[in-house]
Amino acid sequence: MNTMEKFILLLILIVVGATAAGVLNRAPAYPDQIPEPVQRPLSTPETIAYEGKSGPVTLTLLAEYDITAVVKGRKNYSSDPSAAVSPMDLALAWGNLNQRHIDEAIDYSQSGRWYYYRLSPAAPVSLYDVQIQSANTHLIPKDDAVLKSMKRIGKNDLIRLEGYLVSVTFDPQLPQWTSSLTRTDSGNRACEILYVTEVEIK
Repeated sequence: MNTMEKFILLLILIVVGATAAGVLNRAPAYPDQIPEPVQRPLSTPETIAYEGKSGPVTLTLLAEYDITAVVKGRKNYSSDPSAAVSPMDLALAWGNLNQRHIDEAIDYSQSGRWYYYRLSPAAPVSLYDVQIQSANTHLIPKDDAVLKSMKRIGKNDLIRLEGYLVSVTFDPQLPQWTSSLTRTDSGNRACEILYVTEVEIK
């Protein structure tokens, strides 16, 4: 490879790297107030077949769910058992958490299907405020078109997701993977599992 070819290759790598960084870390959004997620219980839970990466699974639709929030973190998964249906988690925040002076006092992180938050000593909100106005959400795409839209989501994006909170049965002999149905819980089983039917990046 001559010098010119090396130079061109270097430019390509720089452009690709900058593009990827831009997708994952866009400029923060600072809306004044974002309404709480809207959840509507289903009178009768509906069960549907879903083709996962490792074969068919069963989804039980528990409630309609419509959320507008700012993405505080995005984590892709490919090797854990849940990745058979859910390739991505989003840490989402709403309410007043995205106002600049509040957002800058909170640090979010994700690992192992969990999300974590830490407040600075002078934070104008409490840990409970963050607990009830944010969530780690496991996303299950309805189809390839929805998955393509999900892949465009980056950190700090203001987004809207529509779909259903679900319970996932991978094997009738194993425990179900079930969504939380409240915004006030924390810890194990407190994450939302969202079967995504619509994605909007605002």
